[in-house]
Amino acid sequence: MSQKICISKNIFIQNSFFKKATGLMFRKKMSDFAMIFPFNKPTKISITMLFVFFKIDVLMLDSENKIIDLDEGLKPFKNYFYPEKAKTFIELPFESISKWKLKKGMTLSWNKSSIILMKP
Repeated sequence: MSQKICISKNIFIQNSFFKKATGLMFRKKMSDFAMIFPFNKPTKISITMLFVFFKIDVLMLDSENKIIDLDEGLKPFKNYFYPEKAKTFIELPFESISKWKLKKGMTLSWNKSSIILMKP
């Protein structure tokens, strides 16, 4: 039986072009957030941290919401490119990956009010 763990209750689903383009730009640092960027099909992801003033952690998910890549401590004002295609990526507060012990292969689910880690 799997265990469900809530890793955030402050969810922002970036489902429009404008929301995806701006993301965390000009926002203040938050201690609890999950910014979710879903795509219609798997795509190569690039993230710009232009006008983001704090470090974040990033998760790349496949079409089954399994973590296929993760990156800790993306630095402000840099660009990041990922070689694998992802269906969704999620931005989280810095140190979330270590706090929740997130690893490749783990599955996430979410709705408008929370993001849940499914631990085996």
